[in-house]
Amino acid sequence: MHRAGDLPSAEAGYRQLLQRAADDERLENRALGLLGACLAQAGRTPEAIPLLVHAAQRSPDLANLANLGSALQQDGRHEEALQYLERALAIAPGNPDLLVNRAHALRALGRLLPALASCEEALRVEPRRPAAWLTCADLQHRLGRDAEALRSCARSIALAPGLAQGYYNQGVILQETGRWDEAHASLLAAVARDPAHADACLNLGLVCKALERPAEALGWLDRAIGLRDGAAARVARGKLHQAAQRYAAAEADFARALALGWADPGVHYLHADALRNLRQYAAAIASYDLALDLDPDHADAAKAHMNKGCCLLLLGQLPAGWPELEWRWADPRIMPPHRHGIERLWLGGSDLAGRTILVHAEQGYGDTLHLCRYIPELARSGARVMLEVRPALQSLLGRLDGCSAIVSPDEPVPPFDLHIPVFSLPLAMVTQLATIPARVPYLSAPEDRIAAWATRLGAPEGPRVGLAWAGNPRYPNDARRSIALERFATFLARPRAAPIEWISLQRDLPAGDEARLAQLPLRRFEAELPDFLETAALLMHLDLVICVDTATAHLAGALGRPFWVLLPLDPDWRWLLEREDSPWYPTARLLRQGEDGDWGGVLDRLDHAIDEWLAERMRD
Repeated sequence: MHRAGDLPSAEAGYRQLLQRAADDERLENRALGLLGACLAQAGRTPEAIPLLVHAAQRSPDLANLANLGSALQQDGRHEEALQYLERALAIAPGNPDLLVNRAHALRALGRLLPALASCEEALRVEPRRPAAWLTCADLQHRLGRDAEALRSCARSIALAPGLAQGYYNQGVILQETGRWDEAHASLLAAVARDPAHADACLNLGLVCKALERPAEALGWLDRAIGLRDGAAARVARGKLHQAAQRYAAAEADFARALALGWADPGVHYLHADALRNLRQYAAAIASYDLALDLDPDHADAAKAHMNKGCCLLLLGQLPAGWPELEWRWADPRIMPPHRHGIERLWLGGSDLAGRTILVHAEQGYGDTLHLCRYIPELARSGARVMLEVRPALQSLLGRLDGCSAIVSPDEPVPPFDLHIPVFSLPLAMVTQLATIPARVPYLSAPEDRIAAWATRLGAPEGPRVGLAWAGNPRYPNDARRSIALERFATFLARPRAAPIEWISLQRDLPAGDEARLAQLPLRRFEAELPDFLETAALLMHLDLVICVDTATAHLAGALGRPFWVLLPLDPDWRWLLEREDSPWYPTARLLRQGEDGDWGGVLDRLDHAIDEWLAERMRD
């Protein structure tokens, strides 16, 4: 019964034999050892090991020592297992089963070279062992001998071409060495021989993802999870969903992986990101905190702090959010090291009177336009303020109240006492919702430039409304904030109660928009807008600016011009949540998506709002 694999019947028989063999020590000991071996085969090692220990103590023969060594190994007690396997090998040196088991124990203990030697010795004794060749391949791969490992896999496949495991192990080695197409073929061969091979399906999903075939990858991962709901497959599928912006599906997969006991703190970071993208900001903050508690030095810790900070800011918890944003400097993937060092970095607290402070831009144009509002406050504290910004902003920000000098990032900086990145200004100035410096305008255009644009534009034919529909395509989240120009076609062409003179505010046209613009009633001036100063002068002639979340919005707000921002469901932190106004810009109106990606609903509300705006102007 034991040899036939009927373990429950074998167990019952051994127990009956033990009851009847009380007077026969040799028979009793033999039954004891075989019962232990039977229980170990059934996966009941806690019950098996005491029986096998007792049998080996009473009769340390080959069978008892070998069975005890295997059971201890199965129970993860590899050092003890190795001792009994060595004793068994002393009785039967060259036994290939014992040599392979010893190789497994040594491998588990990290002793790879002795493990490989033991496995190779077994194969010299009996070379027609497919499983031993695979153990040998695994050890060679771990030792960096990939060419040898693949040859060992090939030997295993040649001996057992109908079995999946050889193809699977070969595929994993090819996968881990970046030979994606070959890995794909080998893993397919494994699945062809064993359609229920969950690990092969999982790895096919990972390989297809590396080959940038996401639909195929998703199919294999779905199949792997259907065969065995494992954490690794859930994490892999969650990443695919996250990349495709299927955030609810991603969150469910990451949550399931964590419930299955996945110990990698990185999955907590991924789960938190998914919650953030689902606008579950409080839950995301809690998940980021859990991840950071588990591993504060994780590779994604700085990103987690940053994302947590953005969640806090969106919720209006500004004092808690600003310090989290400072983590951007801890990861060069987010921000390169401070160009001006950290020795003279000022983050508030010390007196600025009589000192020269350099305020330097660090991210997008919009961020600088938004946060340069603090420059006058620094000057009022007694500081001499130098501003380091890119050339396109210099002529405009050089007019900023309190700015005593302006320099470019690629030119030498005059001597200074302290410096601060522009994004750190709200932290240094202890900004809360109630203390945001929201007095506008804080930027202006010179009268001669404004007059030049009056001549260029001519007499107005009706209210002038500017439109900016796209941001910088290099911005990682641009696809979610920008709107395709063709979506505005009906809106722009619709007859209104009064004619509107539409002005394009796009300096850089997205691909394909040149041809579309020829069909739309938009006046164009991109060639005449070399910098933000010219754009500011043009904006002074507009009655309203309509834009997506890009630098144009901040420029309009800084100039005190009326502007409407079209926002995605998950907006940038500075626009907060729910509200239609902005504590940063008194002249702003916010039109938000009601559902993720629903620009149609936003444009419907915009259409209605523009009619109301025209009617109000006509009443006035």
